[in-house]
Amino acid sequence: MTSQRHTVGLTGRQTSCWHSCIQMDFKSFDITKAYCWADRPPGKLLALMYPDGFQEYDLVTGEELFIILRKNLYGDPAAGQLFGKARDKVIMEKFNCDGWTCWRCKMDPCPFVIQRDGKRAWMLAHVDDCDIAGEGQAFCNSVKAVCATIWKITDVNPEYMLGIRRRLSHDSEGKVTECNMDMIAYVEGMAEAFKEHLPKGTMREPVPKGMFISKIDIVTDQEAQAVLDAGYQVAVGMLMWAVRQCYLGVTVTITGGVHKFRCTFRTPE
Repeated sequence: MTSQRHTVGLTGRQTSCWHSCIQMDFKSFDITKAYCWADRPPGKLLALMYPDGFQEYDLVTGEELFIILRKNLYGDPAAGQLFGKARDKVIMEKFNCDGWTCWRCKMDPCPFVIQRDGKRAWMLAHVDDCDIAGEGQAFCNSVKAVCATIWKITDVNPEYMLGIRRRLSHDSEGKVTECNMDMIAYVEGMAEAFKEHLPKGTMREPVPKGMFISKIDIVTDQEAQAVLDAGYQVAVGMLMWAVRQCYLGVTVTITGGVHKFRCTFRTPE
């Protein structure tokens, strides 16, 4: 059984494979300023101060007045969760009326199975990026049209989605025979972000030879902080995303990296 932490990548790979397996069509779009579409629930409203020079005061008491934030806002730690709940709720509402039926997958919360008039589509919603695999381009367009009544959306190239490049191969009849996936631009971006920490020369293994990873090592708080300050948490997060989407061969390596999260690596002399 696949654990839930791997299912996002697994579902993404599955939808890409459907190109060649059952000749599905794709449509992808981005939700513009996604977080701002969600309302803040009762009891979760935020009080904000007016900017300098724009303060307002009660005409009777003279007390300073504040702004009440009723919509979701980028920068709020809970913004992603609030938007995710609002997005999933409205998808289930809009695609379970007017002849539509929709249900959400259990193992992976990102995919929605959508049906109407004997046609099916799978929509993978990851934060503000939506990837539709459907039975015919017309049906994909109809699913996207419903979504356009909910949010302002922008079409994106389905060949590049969530940092993944999908390259299709066709036979003489124009049918898709292969869907090759890579994340070259994403990996190059990772390398550029941490180039000062990378070894010189060409690497041909997931980890350098002689590297020893252990949770038993005791390190000082200063050493652990130095590792965190170097961006170790960010690096592990970026690697996890690449492993889950395309590069399964590095799974064991990244598992060791996660277990070693607050420690340093020791390379024997």
